Amino acid sequence: FNNYIVLSQSMLEFFVGVNPQASFFDLQHGILHAKKKDYIKDNKPSNRILDNNLQILVSGYGYYNILLEADKSGYFKNNMHVIGTLRVNDVRFHKSSNDNILVTLQFTEDHSISENKELFQELYHFIDDYPRFNFYLRNHPRFNNDVDIEPLLEKKNVNEAPDQLIDCFKLCSIHLTAYSSTVFECALVGIPTIFLSSLQNKFDMYNREFIYPLENNLTYIETNYSDCIKVLQEWASDFYIDFDERKFLSIIK
Repeated sequence: FNNYIVLSQSMLEFFVGVNPQASFFDLQHGILHAKKKDYIKDNKPSNRILDNNLQILVSGYGYYNILLEADKSGYFKNNMHVIGTLRVNDVRFHKSSNDNILVTLQFTEDHSISENKELFQELYHFIDDYPRFNFYLRNHPRFNNDVDIEPLLEKKNVNEAPDQLIDCFKLCSIHLTAYSSTVFECALVGIPTIFLSSLQNKFDMYNREFIYPLENNLTYIETNYSDCIKVLQEWASDFYIDFDERKFLSIIK
């Protein structure tokens, strides 16, 4: 093949070994920001990107501008392309809060034991502080059982979330997380997010780079729910534009 497209740089060196003369592209998976070391470090693209002359395919100009500004070498200017993504436009599942909150958990090996414990305690107390709400817990795909979430599930107002994310959106009108990429998926369908704050010193990309547009306050979101929907969808559309097939094909020609 003349072109190879990998996801989050997975198996990149393998395919370079198969055909070193080909062009190599990395398709964005999840969120990208200036602290994501696989992509940018010390104000330049990672060595893995540079060594393999890797071109980056991103879903929107929000991500493009963040990486472009962080890169002082100029590499991304000519090797990063906004191709968009397949998305459903103008979908809104809720007109007001229904007291159901989707919780996307972040208990992974990305954190230290103490960080996971701190995050657990904050979530535990948050649920206690809002007994009127029903919380639906959704584990991270890389959840490894290092954190026992049974004490959370034992609470009367806590349940496991549906398996399919679309069913979570239909069930829950508000989203709660530390920094999950589901924030954007929720925003695209008009579901506001509340952020846990215990890990914000390390994982603060939604405030620092993405500039999340809503006040981090549950009462505010409930009171202004209909206004939040439009603001959120406009914000997210800068990071996730509609897939541009012609541009994609012109890049890999």
